[in-house]
Amino acid sequence: MSKLIIIRGPLGVGKSTVSKYLAHHIQAEYISVDQVLKDNDLEAENGYVVEDFLKANKIILSELEKNFDRGTSVIVDGNFYFKEAIDDLVDNVSVDTQVFTLHAPLDICIERDASREPPHGKDAAEFVYNAVAKVDFGKVIETADKATPQVVMELEKLVK
Repeated sequence: MSKLIIIRGPLGVGKSTVSKYLAHHIQAEYISVDQVLKDNDLEAENGYVVEDFLKANKIILSELEKNFDRGTSVIVDGNFYFKEAIDDLVDNVSVDTQVFTLHAPLDICIERDASREPPHGKDAAEFVYNAVAKVDFGKVIETADKATPQVVMELEKLVK
């Protein structure tokens, strides 16, 4: 039976790593909201607005339905700092949906981002962290003191 699993959280919390790992483990498809925004020129120069994410959702929904028709679950990862964007996805699918918010302290997110190539930077990490924190949605999963396999195992138990 198909499911939509949304994994959200701030920059540097491990969303993409965990999402890809989980998708492999449960044989689900993986979609990155950031990649959809980038691929469709929805990256705002002066910061994102909710309309950018709603446009991305329309693209994502088309892909979701194709997967659901095949009986495949999908994991969508993104910051989701607009509640309207989460509600829009959840309200427009006909399958069970679970939302998880990955969390770690800001200093850890900044540190993890700094190890990327290229890093987004401290200011971006802080902005996204604060924006994500304004939206309370889904089950919170702490990632600070856990390796990726530990987080994935915790999520696997919750999605079954």
